[in-house]
Amino acid sequence: MKRPFKKRILRKDNRWKNTHPKGDYLAVLFLLSLVFLMATGFISLYLWFITSPFFRIEEIRVTGCRELTEKEVLSLAGLKPNQTLLSVNLEAMARRISVNPWVKQISLRREFPRRLIIEVKEKKPLALCRIGEELFFVDEEGNLFKRLTAEDEVNFPIITGMDKMLKSQVFAQVLFLIKYLAKTGDGLSVNEVAEIAIDEERGISLISERGYQVRMGFDAIEEKIKRLQKVLATLQLKGLSDPYIMVDLRDVNRVYVVNREKGKLKETKLQKGGLRI
Repeated sequence: MKRPFKKRILRKDNRWKNTHPKGDYLAVLFLLSLVFLMATGFISLYLWFITSPFFRIEEIRVTGCRELTEKEVLSLAGLKPNQTLLSVNLEAMARRISVNPWVKQISLRREFPRRLIIEVKEKKPLALCRIGEELFFVDEEGNLFKRLTAEDEVNFPIITGMDKMLKSQVFAQVLFLIKYLAKTGDGLSVNEVAEIAIDEERGISLISERGYQVRMGFDAIEEKIKRLQKVLATLQLKGLSDPYIMVDLRDVNRVYVVNREKGKLKETKLQKGGLRI
């Protein structure tokens, strides 16, 4: 005989009460309260640490500056008065400092309890590049990263004729030429180069601070620079190293030397038949 439906419900309800006593509710409530108190304690402890005067920044060390000044770096860093080491967001600070075009890389670290270290790695300019009517600094990777202003102190060769060839192989050759001269100084120091002119027909030409010109062409740049050292030494021995000299190295088999006088080309004995090196 089947049990009445009402009795079955009552029995199930009694079983639920027997297996889930009121003590379970109290235990859950206790655990939740404990978790809340622990979380509140951790938050309070964290807030105490990041605002504690014990970690207040008392020394900021800035290293690696050449073009930038320590004052400029600190201004970009945006530190607040009485700020503590733990309250500084290093990633956000690095982004703020990196806004300056001279900055290549920023490294920040905390030295507890009260010192902040800012290490700056600046971009290294190789030359200036004329684009239109303005001059821009060019770094080692060939990037134009900053427009020249009156405040900038410069002693770099100026690259001209590159308006439409910044990503070309010719520009890569120019960068190689500057790096090679800076490293070896063969024949001509990079500090003696006033201008590197690019012409679609003549190729790369150097103009020295003293006024003489060297036509390089488009290829075999390293070989031609080595040859230039011998040419300049020969010219000096013959008393021909004046500002009107033009050395043409475009022919890989011969070297031509021309005396430019009042805008006209005048052959010298050294040029007849070409100078073999």
